[in-house]
Amino acid sequence: MNGRIIVTIAGKEVKLWFNNYSKIEIANALLPKDKGMNPRPEEVQLIEAINKMSHENYMLLLRVVVNAGIKGQAYGTETEVQIKSNVVAGFIASATNEEIYSIWFTFLQAYGFDLLLDNDESETVSAEEKKKK
Repeated sequence: MNGRIIVTIAGKEVKLWFNNYSKIEIANALLPKDKGMNPRPEEVQLIEAINKMSHENYMLLLRVVVNAGIKGQAYGTETEVQIKSNVVAGFIASATNEEIYSIWFTFLQAYGFDLLLDNDESETVSAEEKKKK
Protein backbone atom coordinates (compact mmCIF):
# COMPACT_ATOMS: atom_id res chain seq x y z
CA MET A 1 0.00 0.00 0.00
CA ASN A 2 1.60 3.16 -1.21
CA GLY A 3 0.27 6.32 -2.77
CA ARG A 4 1.64 9.85 -2.85
CA ILE A 5 0.24 13.14 -4.04
CA ILE A 6 1.11 16.80 -3.52
CA VAL A 7 -1.77 19.23 -3.03
CA THR A 8 -1.84 22.94 -2.31
CA ILE A 9 -3.58 23.74 0.96
CA ALA A 10 -3.76 27.35 2.18
CA GLY A 11 -1.10 28.33 -0.36
CA LYS A 12 1.34 25.66 0.82
CA GLU A 13 2.39 22.51 -1.04
CA VAL A 14 1.46 19.60 1.19
CA LYS A 15 2.53 16.01 0.63
CA LEU A 16 0.03 13.23 1.28
CA TRP A 17 1.38 9.72 1.65
CA PHE A 18 -1.10 6.87 1.95
CA ASN A 19 0.80 4.12 3.72
CA ASN A 20 0.56 1.87 6.80
CA TYR A 21 0.64 4.88 9.11
CA SER A 22 -2.21 6.59 7.29
CA LYS A 23 -4.21 3.36 7.36
CA ILE A 24 -4.06 3.30 11.15
CA GLU A 25 -5.04 6.98 11.28
CA ILE A 26 -8.13 6.22 9.18
CA ALA A 27 -8.94 3.27 11.43
CA ASN A 28 -8.56 5.47 14.52
CA ALA A 29 -10.98 8.00 13.03
CA LEU A 30 -13.62 5.57 11.76
CA LEU A 31 -13.67 2.45 13.91
CA PRO A 32 -15.43 2.26 17.28
CA LYS A 33 -13.09 2.72 20.21
CA ASP A 34 -15.18 0.72 22.69
CA LYS A 35 -14.40 -2.66 21.11
CA GLY A 36 -10.74 -2.77 22.08
CA MET A 37 -9.66 -1.94 18.54
CA ASN A 38 -6.74 -3.89 17.23
CA PRO A 39 -3.63 -1.86 16.38
CA ARG A 40 -3.85 -3.47 12.95
CA PRO A 41 -7.55 -3.55 12.10
CA GLU A 42 -9.10 -6.26 10.00
CA GLU A 43 -9.31 -5.24 6.34
CA VAL A 44 -13.00 -6.05 6.05
CA GLN A 45 -13.83 -4.04 9.16
CA LEU A 46 -11.94 -1.01 7.87
CA ILE A 47 -13.38 -1.26 4.36
CA GLU A 48 -16.90 -1.47 5.78
CA ALA A 49 -16.27 1.63 7.91
CA ILE A 50 -14.91 3.53 4.89
CA ASN A 51 -17.89 2.43 2.79
CA LYS A 52 -20.37 3.44 5.50
CA MET A 53 -18.88 6.89 5.90
CA SER A 54 -18.70 7.39 2.13
CA HIS A 55 -22.47 6.87 2.00
CA GLU A 56 -23.14 9.12 5.00
CA ASN A 57 -20.93 12.03 3.93
CA TYR A 58 -18.09 11.43 1.50
CA MET A 59 -16.68 14.93 2.05
CA LEU A 60 -16.15 14.17 5.75
CA LEU A 61 -14.46 10.95 4.69
CA LEU A 62 -12.25 12.94 2.34
CA ARG A 63 -11.25 15.15 5.27
CA VAL A 64 -10.28 12.03 7.25
CA VAL A 65 -8.34 10.71 4.23
CA VAL A 66 -6.42 13.97 3.72
CA ASN A 67 -5.55 14.24 7.41
CA ALA A 68 -4.41 10.60 7.38
CA GLY A 69 -2.27 11.24 4.29
CA ILE A 70 -0.65 14.23 5.97
CA LYS A 71 0.14 12.16 9.04
CA GLY A 72 1.33 9.25 6.88
CA GLN A 73 3.84 11.62 5.27
CA ALA A 74 4.97 13.00 8.62
CA TYR A 75 5.32 9.62 10.34
CA GLY A 76 6.92 7.96 7.31
CA THR A 77 9.58 10.63 7.00
CA GLU A 78 9.92 11.46 10.70
CA THR A 79 8.97 15.08 10.12
CA GLU A 80 6.41 17.40 11.66
CA VAL A 81 2.77 17.42 10.53
CA GLN A 82 2.61 20.18 7.89
CA ILE A 83 -1.00 21.35 8.23
CA LYS A 84 -3.52 21.39 11.07
CA SER A 85 -6.87 19.60 10.81
CA ASN A 86 -8.93 22.81 10.84
CA VAL A 87 -7.01 24.09 7.80
CA VAL A 88 -7.75 20.81 6.01
CA ALA A 89 -11.45 21.28 6.76
CA GLY A 90 -11.37 24.68 5.05
CA PHE A 91 -9.49 23.22 2.09
CA ILE A 92 -12.09 20.47 1.63
CA ALA A 93 -14.90 23.03 1.80
CA SER A 94 -13.55 24.95 -1.18
CA ALA A 95 -11.56 22.31 -3.12
CA THR A 96 -12.10 22.02 -6.84
CA ASN A 97 -13.46 18.84 -8.41
CA GLU A 98 -10.02 18.20 -9.90
CA GLU A 99 -8.37 18.38 -6.46
CA ILE A 100 -11.02 16.14 -4.92
CA TYR A 101 -10.77 13.51 -7.67
CA SER A 102 -6.96 13.55 -7.64
CA ILE A 103 -6.92 12.83 -3.91
CA TRP A 104 -9.65 10.19 -4.18
CA PHE A 105 -7.96 8.31 -7.02
CA THR A 106 -4.58 8.37 -5.27
CA PHE A 107 -6.19 7.08 -2.06
CA LEU A 108 -8.23 4.41 -3.86
CA GLN A 109 -5.21 3.22 -5.81
CA ALA A 110 -3.01 3.09 -2.69
CA TYR A 111 -5.53 0.89 -0.87
CA GLY A 112 -6.29 -1.30 -3.88
CA PHE A 113 -9.89 -0.14 -4.26
CA ASP A 114 -9.22 0.76 -7.88
CA LEU A 115 -9.13 -2.94 -8.75
CA LEU A 116 -12.92 -2.81 -8.80
CA LEU A 117 -12.77 -0.14 -11.51
CA ASP A 118 -10.73 -2.40 -13.78
CA ASN A 119 -13.48 -5.01 -13.82
CA ASP A 120 -16.44 -2.65 -13.92
CA GLU A 121 -16.55 0.63 -15.81
CA SER A 122 -17.73 2.79 -12.93
CA GLU A 123 -19.48 6.11 -13.41
CA THR A 124 -16.85 7.71 -11.19
CA VAL A 125 -14.25 7.26 -13.92
CA SER A 126 -14.31 10.28 -16.20
CA ALA A 127 -14.64 10.02 -19.96
CA GLU A 128 -11.06 11.29 -20.21
CA GLU A 129 -9.80 8.49 -17.95
CA LYS A 130 -11.69 5.92 -20.05
CA LYS A 131 -9.96 7.21 -23.19
CA LYS A 132 -6.55 6.69 -21.55
CA LYS A 133 -7.26 2.97 -20.98
